[in-house]
Amino acid sequence: MVLILTIINILVSPALREKLSYELCCEISKASPDEMIDCIVIMKESYPYEVMEAYPIKERIRTYREIAELSQTPLIQWLSGRTDAKVHQ
Repeated sequence: MVLILTIINILVSPALREKLSYELCCEISKASPDEMIDCIVIMKESYPYEVMEAYPIKERIRTYREIAELSQTPLIQWLSGRTDAKVHQ
């Protein structure tokens, strides 16, 4: 248990560590450098589903894509700057 927490402390920054579940931190610590880990990322930005119901489907799709792009940009940039991460979009 202590070894896993030590590895997590080394590999994951303190600001990010606070936002990860314990289970995900364990998976990260056990994974090999080329192994992909499936996880669900919950972004702060939420989608205005109720407001968008009145809009045509093309407008909703455009809006949802725009929100996703804007809210995920910092995470994608952070991952792209790491040599030990690959971003798949």
